[in-house]
Amino acid sequence: MAVTKKQSVYLAGAMVSKGWRHLLVQGFSDEPLSQSEFPILPGGVFGMFDYTGPFPVLQPMDEFKMPDNLQHDEKTWSLRRDAIARADVVFGWIESDEMFPTIAELAFAAGNGKLVRYALSPELGRLGPNCHERLFPNVLRTLRMFDCGLDSCLSPRIAFARLFNVPQSLLCNVPQQNAVYFIEDNIERIKIGLSNNPEKRLGELQTGSSNTLRLIGSIPGGRHLEAKLHFDFSHLQLKDEWFHATKELRDFIQRELGLKSYEKSI
Repeated sequence: MAVTKKQSVYLAGAMVSKGWRHLLVQGFSDEPLSQSEFPILPGGVFGMFDYTGPFPVLQPMDEFKMPDNLQHDEKTWSLRRDAIARADVVFGWIESDEMFPTIAELAFAAGNGKLVRYALSPELGRLGPNCHERLFPNVLRTLRMFDCGLDSCLSPRIAFARLFNVPQSLLCNVPQQNAVYFIEDNIERIKIGLSNNPEKRLGELQTGSSNTLRLIGSIPGGRHLEAKLHFDFSHLQLKDEWFHATKELRDFIQRELGLKSYEKSI
């Protein structure tokens, strides 16, 4: 039987520690690489796509010497170009703090014949007639070059899933996979933890707790995703992996589990 080759994907944009790629790429790490070519993570995105990059880059350099900085930037851009060339599709999650690097890579990919798709983060609002005051005209012209985009305000994970037809069965509660789980108790707390068997973990926690516990659900990912979510919701942290069950956290969980749509009107 012939083996069907997975499509490969490049996730455009600047590198930010504990950034949005952790929501999409299993095995993605903030640890920098020092090599001549980005690796490929087979099945790194929902098990459906191979991930070609980018990755954080560490190059030997003296940060006080401008020529070394320029060489570092040139080397990083070369790695990114090569990774885009190896990708079948390129996706960009456009946020205000990395808008222009993302759009630059999307434009480069489109100019090289790649299938390019994008989505706007909630802070940018909708992209449509008379609803784009926050975006410069040249940004709008560039976005219209691309094959498809979403201007509804989604999370990068859900936006990618919609654009590339990822089935719901791969988005959450996936059996026998490392996953970040969300367990709540009856005193308005939610635990964000990691397990390859969230149901079993629920039983273990319930045995040692006088509170009633319930598994809300889980999303595929490893310790890097867990660390990102702990960082994102650190302002709600109570102790260790337990967090205040605020509307903000509940909305995030419901959205990522496909239990709630997230669209923000302008």
